[in-house]
Amino acid sequence: MNTRTRGYLITILASIAWGFSGVCSEFLMKDYGANPYWLTAMRMLLAAPTTMGFLLFKDRGFSALHRSLLRNRRSYLPMVIYSVLGLAGSQLTYVVAIGYSNAGTATVIEFLGPILIVVFVCITARRLPKYTELFAITFALLGTFILATHGKIDSLAISTDALYWGLASAIGFALYTLIPVKLIRHYGSELVVAYGFIIGGIILGLGVRVWSYSIKWDFMSVMAMAGLVLVGTTFAFTLFLQGVGDIGPVRASLISCLQPISATFFSFLLVGTHFTPVDIAGMALILAGVIIVSLKDLISAKRLDRRSSTATGDEKATSEGK
Repeated sequence: MNTRTRGYLITILASIAWGFSGVCSEFLMKDYGANPYWLTAMRMLLAAPTTMGFLLFKDRGFSALHRSLLRNRRSYLPMVIYSVLGLAGSQLTYVVAIGYSNAGTATVIEFLGPILIVVFVCITARRLPKYTELFAITFALLGTFILATHGKIDSLAISTDALYWGLASAIGFALYTLIPVKLIRHYGSELVVAYGFIIGGIILGLGVRVWSYSIKWDFMSVMAMAGLVLVGTTFAFTLFLQGVGDIGPVRASLISCLQPISATFFSFLLVGTHFTPVDIAGMALILAGVIIVSLKDLISAKRLDRRSSTATGDEKATSEGK
């Protein structure tokens, strides 16, 4: 199996695993009465040692980059901001949105995040959206309207809380992507996310006092928690980052659009959530908007690769000519 084929396969598996984790959260909240704040904190606290353990195993201890991060005190505040507002914030709002709706609906609304990033870039760059971006924004807004109202302007098809927390999770998705750009550029995504789980989990755990909550532990609840932490967090995170290394971030982000489809499928299959044709239509429009943005980035990346290859070829020809 070549590297690119492996990259596509493991990125698909990661996206499916992330969708599955949303359904595990839905199951624990609706069947076992798990508090969403407790559940998010526990997910991060339990994922922290497994993720960091994998990283230390892979690097055979503390790498030079790892030691550099720990010694650089200037990175502490940005790391805390990312851990709380980016990682913990996106995780918490997403789980609460699932509690008020279902895994499929919450995941689709969360995927408005890339559209919000496009809007943010247009505002900060002081430019109007390009045609492809305008189409993506239009599809996303129309899909959200259909999903939330089923086409009836005077009423909501989902609860106000579900819409509010779903949109909050989309903002969290955008912050999760935008905040750690400089940190990831210096230290890599694996290290940043691993410490994000540790710092965010500890702060959120203390804030919600995880020791004051409990659920009934039996075979099903233990399996659901394992699915949430091991499959949907450590396993998915590890595979996705490997996929990014194999096929690049643009292709990987495009494949990650499978996550809402996976969440919707598992929510229907395992939890028995029913979706109407109007729900599916709204979800499809939102995903179409996200796919348009991802395809635009993919095309741009290919053009840059071609220009780079052409420039390299020209330099080589010039050098040989001399």
